[in-house]
Amino acid sequence: MAEYIRLGHCRVLSDVEDSSDGYFLPHHAILKPSSSTTKLRTVFDASAKTSSGLSLNDALMVGPTIQDSLADICLRFRIHPIVFTGDISKMYRMITVAPDQTKFQRVFWREDPSAPLKILELTTVTYGTASLRRTWQHEHYINWLRTKGMHTPGQRRYWLRIFTSTMSCLDPTVWKRLLQYARS
Repeated sequence: MAEYIRLGHCRVLSDVEDSSDGYFLPHHAILKPSSSTTKLRTVFDASAKTSSGLSLNDALMVGPTIQDSLADICLRFRIHPIVFTGDISKMYRMITVAPDQTKFQRVFWREDPSAPLKILELTTVTYGTASLRRTWQHEHYINWLRTKGMHTPGQRRYWLRIFTSTMSCLDPTVWKRLLQYARS
């Protein structure tokens, strides 16, 4: 949670702010010393039921599935001899939540057991929420359309495939740069 505060992905509520209207996300730490990237990470449980019998995920709009099926992705990877993939660091946490919606992403937190409890409001899309993938895809699509000046669904589909696709040849200069980057 300290990383969330440091990166500006949450804000600490002051004592005077009303913290009764909203939703508190249960969360816990996962420690994996063998991990090379994230030894300690926070896991949020938006499926935890409240006293009403509903969870945050029960109340969220998920929307239709818009990504390609796994079969389509696997078949596309067999078309050309060169395959590439990518990993976007903290991808979901790059999308901010509307200020009037952050009250549904509150957590109790303290640095150590002797410190007083703080109430944090997560200001970015949160792992563990039902609408997570749909929110990212929608935001990414809208931003891409803005940069390209395009407005048709066919162009979105093509763009999404570029990231997960293959190619039959690669410019030697680009190939050399990729190899240098991979070695570093």
